[in-house]
Amino acid sequence: MDSLTIDELMRSSALDKEKQLQRRLLCSKIELEDVVKTMSKLYEPVTNESWEDDMAPVLIGHARLYVFGEQHLVYNLKSLALFKLHKVLMHLTVFGTTPRAITELARYVYDNTLTNEGSDDMDPLRKIIVEFVAIHFPFYEQSPFHKDLMREGGDYPVDLLNVVAKWR
Repeated sequence: MDSLTIDELMRSSALDKEKQLQRRLLCSKIELEDVVKTMSKLYEPVTNESWEDDMAPVLIGHARLYVFGEQHLVYNLKSLALFKLHKVLMHLTVFGTTPRAITELARYVYDNTLTNEGSDDMDPLRKIIVEFVAIHFPFYEQSPFHKDLMREGGDYPVDLLNVVAKWR
């Protein structure tokens, strides 16, 4: 049973879906990396098509999965969530309403991930967000949502300043 792959389990026509699920759960060598690679190839990011599209739930949903993976030591889930969020951000059209969604995302991430005190390594999720804001900074410098986040202090303004300084 240890040598069964997911494909072999799913192809087994003699087992009904419940038995397949039980066997998958019992199988000690289900390769999550293979699942992540397969899902990554199939994934098409949700994108915004107009300024009216609220992307905050989509963005925060990926961040929540990342945080869950971090808290429960499910590193493949964490990697997949980071990959998907990065892909969404790459395809995101920046409208005047986008800074609110990204600011909500940043607030959630900085409230729920570990600080980088004493280390030069920034959490990968924090890094993606801060780099996105730095790239699109003209949209953020006048955003009241972003200004409020900056006024709160903490790691976010420091990380943003460090990224901007490195890019100068």
